[in-house]
Amino acid sequence: MGLPDKIHLELVTPIMMGLHLDVVSIIAPTTEGYVGILPGHTFYITSLAEGKLAVRFEGQLKAVRVGPGYMEVNPDYVVVVTEMMEGIGETIKEVQAWGIKYEEKM
Repeated sequence: MGLPDKIHLELVTPIMMGLHLDVVSIIAPTTEGYVGILPGHTFYITSLAEGKLAVRFEGQLKAVRVGPGYMEVNPDYVVVVTEMMEGIGETIKEVQAWGIKYEEKM
């Protein structure tokens, strides 16, 4: 059994349930600098810094701006809890068009 080819990303903020997406890679801004995450990554917990979180999926590289928060990495999924998320050069409607689940909290 080999390594998975995708890793599931969940991004949650206080005002939305967040993004749920299977990705090939993640580049996240941590308080130690940017870190790259691939499927099969070892267990890792870190604090996030404000910056650009980039994801590669379906042959595309997309990014969102995130605020301070935390990230938990497991071999097959990543959970990002952040104070805010916004599209970079794209509205939230355009981010929704990536084909991912985006839910506003009521």
